Amino acid sequence: MIDNSKHLLIDVDVSRALEVLSAYVFAGPEACIRELIANAADSLVQLESNYSEAPEIRISTSLGRILTISDNGVGMTEQDVRLKLGTVFATSKTGNPDLIGRFGIGFYSCFPLCSKVEVFTKTHSSKRGVVALYEGGQSLCLSQAEVERPGTSINLYLKEEYGEFLDQRVLTDLVEESCDFIPFPIYIGHGWIPVNRMDAPWYHDASETDLREGLADLFDTDEILALIPIQEVGLQSAVRLSARGVLYIQTARTTPAFRLYCRRVLVTNSNTGIFDEALHSFISGAIDTPNVPLVLSRDAVLQKSPELEWLRGLLIARLAEGLANTARVRNQQFTRLMAEHGPAIKKASLEHPILLDELRDWFPYRSSLRSSVTVPQYLSRRKDNCVIYCDDVSVGGSLIPLYNQANIEVLYMTDAVDAGLRVDWEVNGEPVNFKRLDVDPPLVESKAAKTKVATDRSSIEMLRLLFKAALTEESLQVELRPLGPEGPTAVLAVPEEERQAMQFVEIVRIYEQQGRLNELPPEAQLMAETGILQMFAKFSTKTLILNESNEVVTLLIQRLLTGRKLTPEHQGRWSDLTAKLFRKNEPVQTSSNPYLDRLLARFLFGQAMLSSGLHLSSEKLTVISQSQTELIASLLRQTHH
Repeated sequence: MIDNSKHLLIDVDVSRALEVLSAYVFAGPEACIRELIANAADSLVQLESNYSEAPEIRISTSLGRILTISDNGVGMTEQDVRLKLGTVFATSKTGNPDLIGRFGIGFYSCFPLCSKVEVFTKTHSSKRGVVALYEGGQSLCLSQAEVERPGTSINLYLKEEYGEFLDQRVLTDLVEESCDFIPFPIYIGHGWIPVNRMDAPWYHDASETDLREGLADLFDTDEILALIPIQEVGLQSAVRLSARGVLYIQTARTTPAFRLYCRRVLVTNSNTGIFDEALHSFISGAIDTPNVPLVLSRDAVLQKSPELEWLRGLLIARLAEGLANTARVRNQQFTRLMAEHGPAIKKASLEHPILLDELRDWFPYRSSLRSSVTVPQYLSRRKDNCVIYCDDVSVGGSLIPLYNQANIEVLYMTDAVDAGLRVDWEVNGEPVNFKRLDVDPPLVESKAAKTKVATDRSSIEMLRLLFKAALTEESLQVELRPLGPEGPTAVLAVPEEERQAMQFVEIVRIYEQQGRLNELPPEAQLMAETGILQMFAKFSTKTLILNESNEVVTLLIQRLLTGRKLTPEHQGRWSDLTAKLFRKNEPVQTSSNPYLDRLLARFLFGQAMLSSGLHLSSEKLTVISQSQTELIASLLRQTHH
């Protein structure tokens, strides 16, 4: 029986407020219903500990498309109703840190779903209850009435398009997804078996086994490579902040799964609003914090929350500590983890200094002598602080045997992100000097290395003049070194800084050829359009190392030193070489031929460029191909004559 009818005028445009709430705050009708369930849980939290009746939340449906959410909690007085329902964004927390949400927000957010909303509420000390009725417009009808039992019951008269929420299966899924860990039983319909779990191991001081079982139950996964519990309490600007839960890293074949809760109620089931791209590709977990507003359901809004910034920083710091501890205590597990997510973890480390500080010295690499070794372990075998590395296995293949013969270990740093990791790396307080394997390859003792040809300064000078005449590389240096008969014919040695810049030049050239310059930063576009890149490429420092143990190089030197007339001994060797090349048996008649010498120089430089591991533009590759074609054609003409 309802009497003493009163009207409470709400001093806002309700329809406009609801439009804003629906469009910018809530993530759909599910979130609105979730809000009312959270409010019911708050009502139960405030119960006196000596209350005899078992606390519960019940969700039921009835004819007329009515969805009812009820609890047997503390209920509300008329004054409470005026405050909490009569003011948009009024809080229901009243200083209790265990309360979840804002009753006004949850109440008003459901208006777009309904043609009518009824609230029946009664406190345990009141004889009569209060009824609030909203049927549209800008007024809320407030009345005193007989209410059967203490607590609060809300009837939502759903619009036709939201009729799916009258289905018990849909309601069960909603509770399991969003309210699974609310610490009170939630019943659907007339059932007496709770549909929610009410608890999870990460809300307690649980063992690793319990945490793994809880995660397997929640996310249906047992492929966990690393587990990082989170139990944190802190202060920021006199505000108490806390978070608890667990992060984990799954195998690469498993899609990351993440859930953020506010006092056991789901806020988001995506980690994209929590972590940047470098992190969210491999981080999973379940985190609960009271400091993230439950009403901020959308990721775009979440990212603007200062409380969330604190949470991000905390989780990244604990991730760094947890992975470093895994590397120390469970090194094989960490090695497998890096095998699955190495490039992503390295990239994340470059973007987050705390990860870099904790993890860089633990990153495992394959080497020419060991299947797995860290940089500090590598340096422990050397007297200097120098690391010889290879960033392209195919390029280093011809040089690795030289290092093996010299008993020098080469580190395979073949991930693209490794270039960034090598910057400012220190071990035991000393800077690490990284030297690419082709910058200063070891010498190989051979007969050719002891000849006058290999040590004569005039050989190098004549080679330098030849390559200067044949190429447009103004700053090219030329060296002769014995790299062994099995070593490469030529190696292009480029310092690390120059190599990175040359890589950039070649990438810009490729974009320019493809007509995609507009996709690059304005600075890169300007450099390409003004010709600065071409000038840089022309004058960048490079050293062409010719293998004096190689027969082609030896014969070329002999031609230069003898006025391009071969000695009888080398005449026969040149003929044998070309005969093998073209499968001809007749000897080759050679004579003074500067054009052929320049073709040989271009050929050798082209081979060195191909083996450098640089990204070469199609233009550069065409030039190398043409030089090879011209050389072969010239040799064929000589064999024909």
